[in-house]
Amino acid sequence: STAGPALSLLATISRHSSSSFKNIKTIKMIAPAAERNKEPILAIMRQYVPADGAACRMLEIASGTGQHCAHLAAGLADRGLQIQPSEIDNQDQSSSSSFASIEAHCRSLSNVCLPPMRLDISKRPCPEPPFGRPDIIFCANMIHISSTAAVEGLFANAGNLLPAGGRLITYGPYAIDGAIYPQSNADFNRSLRARNPDWGLRDTAYLAGLAEAAGMALSARHEMPANNWMLVFDKS
Repeated sequence: STAGPALSLLATISRHSSSSFKNIKTIKMIAPAAERNKEPILAIMRQYVPADGAACRMLEIASGTGQHCAHLAAGLADRGLQIQPSEIDNQDQSSSSSFASIEAHCRSLSNVCLPPMRLDISKRPCPEPPFGRPDIIFCANMIHISSTAAVEGLFANAGNLLPAGGRLITYGPYAIDGAIYPQSNADFNRSLRARNPDWGLRDTAYLAGLAEAAGMALSARHEMPANNWMLVFDKS
């Protein structure tokens, strides 16, 4: 598996224009893992964003650097996709950098709704995005580095926000039906739990149970590069 945004977010920072860190609004943060996986994620998302050009509204949870949001918005603009990015606001420098990076990556894209929502997904109920109820909720590389409250909140809030026929789509490393494989994922899981006992690879059966309690069902599992998966949960 590749490390999530919280573990690799600051591995590379790209400065655009001649600004310094004092002018944080011009800084695009680059997470190497997001650069590697954004194209495979886009390829799967093409299966779930309608090709008929009808408007499709997506809420992204835990947008991190903004790389996925920007890549999906650019790659699916012809399909009428509109994205609302979001991130938790911890009232610290890390949060400020993340919000600034999302804006820097996305400000030239007319189908991204800015500013990003300040959203703690562990809180219920989750507020609607400015554009109303989303058709898709997307969350990448959050579940394994989040509290149980945040994971449960993601599913409960998705069940509340999504209309019938809507989808929650998640990306990251998971335990699959009780097994963690290959060994690198098992090692990664141990390292996560050593950092924080509330972190770790969640099992797909556990997530399917959360989905069922929220009126959704796990409908598809897509195997991805680097021992990751995309999971698709349909709202009934």
